[in-house]
Amino acid sequence: MKQINVLAIVLCLLVSCNRNTIKTNKNCGREPDLVGQSITFNLMNKSMTSTFNIIQYEEDGIDAESVTSSDTDENMLQFFIKYCADKNIVLKDHVMAFVIYTNSIASESTVNDDQIKGITVYTVKGNRIMHHLYLRDSNDNFYEEENVRVRVPWITANHISFYSRNYVFPDNQTNSTIVIVGDLFSKVWKNLDLYWTSMKYEVNPRPNPKVTTIKYKHGDSVSGCKL
Repeated sequence: MKQINVLAIVLCLLVSCNRNTIKTNKNCGREPDLVGQSITFNLMNKSMTSTFNIIQYEEDGIDAESVTSSDTDENMLQFFIKYCADKNIVLKDHVMAFVIYTNSIASESTVNDDQIKGITVYTVKGNRIMHHLYLRDSNDNFYEEENVRVRVPWITANHISFYSRNYVFPDNQTNSTIVIVGDLFSKVWKNLDLYWTSMKYEVNPRPNPKVTTIKYKHGDSVSGCKL
């Protein structure tokens, strides 16, 4: 029962963020193309594998994947906390989730260090969920994009896509966004009313959104604002 409930929660990452859609049922979002797909990460001279559910699509003609945990995986979460420490990324508060942005199709190969171009960290302190984005620079180091350190009510696909398109892959490269969640994710979900706030994307919003076209592998094309 635990696995089914967690799968329902993670599928709800695929919906828009408003007060009505955050609290929804196991049928929310789009059905994944791949269920229980194993993905291996080779980082810090170590390997770790976990299972994910994957939606495959094209965005403006470029292959991409939306990858979400098929269950909570505290070991994988701790693995990435250590990876961040290895990259001199200091995480002061409790980590609820990571989003790993890779310039590869995660389901087709092992994820290696040089493929990780950005990391979003959702941390929890008191009743606040905070979004942090770390980007890789030309010297292969990570730095925090402080303009997008914002308080949010939850994690959604719209939020993840915004940072993927505007900050990590603004040139519309092949990419995967991989969501990794741990035990704290489930605890917050059960008490989500305590964390409610309006959704924010960045401190100084960018004007003139562009139009993007997404074509799902098993479904219709969808056009909308590229925020």
